[in-house]
Amino acid sequence: RDNDRLITRAVESSVASLVEADFEVARTAILFLKSTIEMMSATESPVLKEMIESIVSRIRGTVVSTLITGACGGLHPTLLDPAATLIYTILRTSSQEDARSFYEGGLQQDQFKLGE
Repeated sequence: RDNDRLITRAVESSVASLVEADFEVARTAILFLKSTIEMMSATESPVLKEMIESIVSRIRGTVVSTLITGACGGLHPTLLDPAATLIYTILRTSSQEDARSFYEGGLQQDQFKLGE
């Protein structure tokens, strides 16, 4: 249980750090989230996989949405490559339905509405 809370806090803190003004903090958060998702996919431990999946499933849509928005001007230019890699990792490890809702949600924000 303590491990669950620790990982949950680390993941949630990383999501909050994606919009940090200090691009090194945001970069570290992106790399941590990518590593966590890759570990979830690669682990052979069903207990660990289930624990990480339950944590990651809650933040996937938010991360994709935040990074799509950031790629359109909110992220430091050096973060674009790792951000794209994280988006790809999330979409690759998600169901087709979930992936579609993540990127559609990210593109249906006010900053993408050009006119009536």
